[in-house]
Amino acid sequence: MNRMTRTAMAGALAVALSLGAAAAPAVAAPKAAHAKVAHKHGKEAKAERLLAKQVARKSAYLGRLAKANKVERLDDLVEAAVVENIERDREQLAELKADVGDVKGKVVRRELRTFRPEVYHTIINQLRRAKGLERALADVSAAGVEAQADTLAGLVELLMTYDAETKRAELRAAQRVLSEVTGALDELEDGEGADEGADEGADEGA
Repeated sequence: MNRMTRTAMAGALAVALSLGAAAAPAVAAPKAAHAKVAHKHGKEAKAERLLAKQVARKSAYLGRLAKANKVERLDDLVEAAVVENIERDREQLAELKADVGDVKGKVVRRELRTFRPEVYHTIINQLRRAKGLERALADVSAAGVEAQADTLAGLVELLMTYDAETKRAELRAAQRVLSEVTGALDELEDGEGADEGADEGADEGA
């Protein structure tokens, strides 16, 4: 039952009660109906409190994550970006919590479902992997390193914008890039090792 229907019912009951009071001092049926409406309002208030708690729990989760060791161990620039994204998420959740009671609960719930704080664990792990690959590529001098380094730089920049509303498909795409760069790095290292072995053999033959 929507808010307008509840308001109309309450108005009709108020009229019925006033007419009943004039005609007969005690009328049982309207009182029972009035009690039923009050009970529905109580259920609605309880649902709103529960929804507000759900929003608060997600915000608290993000607050703890921002101070976690895995975030602090990130490179300074990356850490700052992740923390900033977390704080922005918490601001949005605060606005959403303020909307509880002012808009329909299903609207708030739909918005809340888009916030998945747990995705930050994947984002952080991918950032750490990408930065590790960057360092590994810096130690390789084989041809093709620059292209892979550029790919990683673009991925890191993208990952630094990801937040609690990041979709799973976006995370899967980032993981594919990391896998491809890892494979390319292995090939570059193998090629570099083969070149060094050939050079050593040529030196010994001379």
